[in-house]
Order: sequence, then C-alpha cells, then structure tokens
Amino acid sequence: MKAPLVLLMASSILCPFVAVYGQDRLATPKNEILRDKIKRIQIPSVNFFQAPLDEVINTLIAHSRKFDFRETLPAAKGVNIIVLGQRAPTPVLTLQLNKMSLEKMLDFITEMAGWTYEVREDAIVVSKEIRGVGGLPRGLKVAFFEVPQGIIIRMTGVGGGGPPDPFGGGGKQLDQAGKVKQYLAHAGVRFDERKGHRFAFDGFQIIVTHEQASLDRIRGILLSLDDKVARQIEAQFKILETPLGALDKVLEKAVGQGAHKGPKTMQIESRLANLAFNELIKMEGVELKSLPRFVVMDGQPASLKIGEEMIYPTDFTPPRPVASGSGKSNQSIAPVPQFDTVTPDGEQPGFRMVGTRIDLTARYDPKYDRVNLEMAPQITEFKGFEEYGAGVKVPKFWSWTLNTSVNMRRNHTMIFRGPASDEKHEIIIFLEANAVR
Repeated sequence: MKAPLVLLMASSILCPFVAVYGQDRLATPKNEILRDKIKRIQIPSVNFFQAPLDEVINTLIAHSRKFDFRETLPAAKGVNIIVLGQRAPTPVLTLQLNKMSLEKMLDFITEMAGWTYEVREDAIVVSKEIRGVGGLPRGLKVAFFEVPQGIIIRMTGVGGGGPPDPFGGGGKQLDQAGKVKQYLAHAGVRFDERKGHRFAFDGFQIIVTHEQASLDRIRGILLSLDDKVARQIEAQFKILETPLGALDKVLEKAVGQGAHKGPKTMQIESRLANLAFNELIKMEGVELKSLPRFVVMDGQPASLKIGEEMIYPTDFTPPRPVASGSGKSNQSIAPVPQFDTVTPDGEQPGFRMVGTRIDLTARYDPKYDRVNLEMAPQITEFKGFEEYGAGVKVPKFWSWTLNTSVNMRRNHTMIFRGPASDEKHEIIIFLEANAVR
C-alpha cells in the first residue's frame, strides 16, 4: 500500500514541472529559441581554403550538432542552416576562425562573402545580401589581424585609470576581448553595431567588420605596438647661410631672455625651432642652401648628394723650353694639365661635387624614445678660378665638414653653427629626427 502512495506523490511533483517547462518553451518564439542556441553553441577553430560557401555552411551544421551539449534530445541537437543561392555565384572563402560562438562565425562568414542570414522559426536562412539602399554597397569590409602575444599584453595592460569602456555597459570587469576593443576605441576606432560594425577576438586574432579607413587605422595601431618590426627614421636637415648674430636675434625672440647666444650646438623644441627658422628666411642676407630629407631603416647607413660635379686637373707637367731657329731656347710651352688619381676624400679623381653631401646612420633607442645619429654633413662651394701660371687657371673650392654623433629627443631640433666662406656669415643647420613605422 505504501508503494502506490510513493508513486502517486512522485507524479504529483513531476507533472507540474513538465507542464511549466513546456509552457515556457511554447511561450518563447521559435526563432528566439534558435537565436539563443547559436549564441551558446561554441564551435572550435575551423580552417577553410578556397572552400565554397555551401561547404563551409555544411561544416558549421555538423559542428553545431556535435557541440550542442545542452540539448538532450538527439533529434533537436544543432541547428538547421539553409543556403538560398538565388542564382547568385557561390562565393569561395579562405579563412581561419578560432573558437567562438556559432553566431559570431555566421556573422563573419556571411559578411566576408557579402551575404546575410536570417533566423527564422525552424532554420537559419543564408542568402545573397542586398547591400545598402537601392543596391549600393555599405562600404564595410571584414579584416583579420593576427596579434602576437606581446601586442596583446600591451593592449590588455591598459585600462586601470583610463576612461570607462563606452561599449562595456556599466562598471563590469572587462575580459581580454573587451580590453582589446576598449584599447581600439580609445585610439579612435569606434564600433556602432547599428551601422554593421562588428568585433571579435579569440585570443590570437582580431576580426573586424568596419569601413576601410578604420581597418587601416587598426593596422597602424598594431604596427606601432609591434617592437619586432624594424622602425624607419625620418631625418630632415635645413641648411642656411646667415649673417653673424642673426640666429641669436631670432632665438631671443622665439625663446626669450637671450639664453641661447653663443653655443655652437643646442637642442630645443621643434615648435620653437620652426619659429626661428621661419623668421630667419625672412631676413635680408640669409641664403637657404639645402633642405635634404632622409627616411632610413633603423641602423642602416644612408648617403645623399645634392649639387653639381666639376672637372678639374689633378697635376700639371712643368713648362719646357722650345729651341728656336738659331739654336737658342728662349721660349717655353705653358704647363699641361694632367688628370691622375689625386683627389679629395670621397671624390672621384678629376671631379669635385659642389653642393651638399650627407652621410648618416640612424639608430632608435626605444627606452627613451630618442634617435642616435652618426652623421657627416659636408658643404662645398665653387669660389671661381685661380691663376696657376703661364695663363693657366684652376678652380678654387671652399668646403665645410662636420663629423659627429648626437642623440635626438622626439619633437626636438638640434641646431649646429659653423663658419661660412664669408667671415661675416655663418652656416646654420637645423636637424630634426623621429622614429616612424
């Protein structure tokens, strides 16, 4: 008599539970049930190479059934995905996706193919997407960015004292993907899901749907964080010849208090140096000689020449007497110029480059964000011809050479001063160097 009683009590407890569960499931629209399912099903990494879209979708269907752990009924496991071709050519995809939800995979696969999907009551329908209004493209593209662990650490290490995440919703703790997204947002890449912008990060790569300008910006951000990519260094020289004291006047006006009178070398903020340079070139008697600019790889030597090449004799044969008809040698032949191997350092025999020559090697110091420059600028001027003898004239040159090594701070300009060929003038060199990617 006790057994039926126990069985009856069990029935009275179980039946209401089944009834309530069934009512809740029936009360929820089927498409919402399906949408929740694609959000919770996690698919492991997939890799496709030149795979048609229908083959990619069939792989997702198989994975959705295999990894739908919450569903207890075998027939209800996974999701049904239908591809409607609509006579459109089937896209061929090459992509690699790490572990993420089925919904995210559908997002990026259809976005990359230029198709779309709709969650209906019993299936997900994938079809050719009509982009924008009147068939115009929306201007969104999908890009995959592989991110080394060093960059991930730099991106996810920010946050502590920064502004709140505009996409995080309240003050909840951000996961790794949230911190990466926050970093990009702080760097100017905004995500608006209403415009179709999408973001995913699986721990190894960032997948973004955005306008091309934002994708290019993300590439620039990642490049600036990658310390394994060799930097390029930009160096600009502004070379002038000025009257003595002209630089002191403009520096006193730009910087104040006359604190920079006298030194042959100084380093000041580029903003102030540019003011001084602009004032100098307005002054009477100032000659702008050259504006060379370099972009060189970190640690690699570079050389630049600007000017004209002049030919000149390197030697002369001495005059020799010429016998006259009476046997006397009272006449002589003028010296004959010879072109041999005599030449200044760095010049070709018999030639002279008149203008500006700069040899430099630039190295970046990441610890203090500065650039070390080993450089040798040289200025050569042609000063006319000089009498050699017996009516022979040879060219005359003047040159100024500096061989030095300096450390340049970011956004600072080094100013060098040296004598000019005219004793009432001086050579001024403005040098600015910064590391770029």
